Amino acid sequence: MSTLNALPFPIDANSVPYYDNADTNGYLTMPTEQYIRVSGLFLPVSVVNPLPSSDAIVQATLTSILEKLITSPATEAKQDTIQNQIISLMGGKNLSDLNNNLISLSNNKTQDVIFHDEAVTAADGTIFTVTGYKLLTIEIYGTSTSRTVAFIGRGASGIDRDIIGENLTTHVKAISTIGTGELWQINIAGLTSVFIDLQAVAGGNVSIKGTAVA
Repeated sequence: MSTLNALPFPIDANSVPYYDNADTNGYLTMPTEQYIRVSGLFLPVSVVNPLPSSDAIVQATLTSILEKLITSPATEAKQDTIQNQIISLMGGKNLSDLNNNLISLSNNKTQDVIFHDEAVTAADGTIFTVTGYKLLTIEIYGTSTSRTVAFIGRGASGIDRDIIGENLTTHVKAISTIGTGELWQINIAGLTSVFIDLQAVAGGNVSIKGTAVA
């Protein structure tokens, strides 16, 4: 029967064995790139015992890889291992799969934004940083009997400027609206930030929420 390789045993700068905090089973843990803890036991990472794939764990693993690259740049011998780890985390089997996954993520990049949530007083609301997004679709709704809403964008100067939105029902283009129960679409490509200015509201509340698409 084959035996497992000895567990890597990290030491600190003074050659003292390094232990992390005890896990929920009372076992001491050791940082390692070759083994994963399963029910208190260290087992080799494999198809049977893969690395955890939750978003939090993936993010932590990617952060760990980045830190290692910064503190200890990859040698040619390490590059294949690093490449394979990243490909595995991205759900791809090879570089072609990885590239396709990245393209898919890029093509489906969206960001939900809450500009106003049941607001009862006039306010600028959330200022959304554009960072590569091109189109913003918003919905204006609530219980208010009257309201005035303006579409504001900022460029490199940082100055507030009116921008045009299009009502998706009537196809009317305007820089503001006094309506409710409306959907508006705004071209935000090239702007640094955008916000939906609630200039006035009476007789209830106003919510303005939307989605930015890259």
